[in-house]
Amino acid sequence: MEAKAEKATIFHIARYLVEHLPEMTAMKLQKLCFYCQAWNLAWEELPLFEENFEAWANGPISPKLFNMHKGLYSIPSNFLEAFAGFPLKEYEKENIDIIIREYGNCDPRYLSELTHSEIPWQKARAGIPNGVPCSNVIEKEDMLIYYQAMITNNEELEEEFAKKQWEEHQAFISKHGQGVSVSAQDLWEELNL
Repeated sequence: MEAKAEKATIFHIARYLVEHLPEMTAMKLQKLCFYCQAWNLAWEELPLFEENFEAWANGPISPKLFNMHKGLYSIPSNFLEAFAGFPLKEYEKENIDIIIREYGNCDPRYLSELTHSEIPWQKARAGIPNGVPCSNVIEKEDMLIYYQAMITNNEELEEEFAKKQWEEHQAFISKHGQGVSVSAQDLWEELNL
């Protein structure tokens, strides 16, 4: 029987990023890990790692990674050194390298604002005012659908995302019995942010 290959964790990905981008803030590391996950989902239809992101006020944050860098503004070069040298698959390295090339020189505040403009973070924070703490998980399925739609500009994927949101909205109304009447037109306009 073959031994099961160990799967990368967010700590392996964070270490890889730190090795390739020596000047890193904690916020930037979080956003780069998020984009590594998001685009890997879009390109491969597989998560790069299992850890989740939550829709915090400053954008997507992995609580597990946060606990490792809590209290740090700048990430030291030896951060997560115990996770160095993990044998990432070739396609995983290629995908992470694309993220480094495309987002690596971006300011952390810009990356935070960028995530705020995207549907997966917005959806996870639905109804929560700006700046208010939130621990809602950004669903991997939402990331996959949204980022695939971005690269393919595929109307079917966009409609699938809208349909899923409509079904979730209906389930919420049924479960909570809010008595709020929303027309299909109002909801469609709401979904097309």
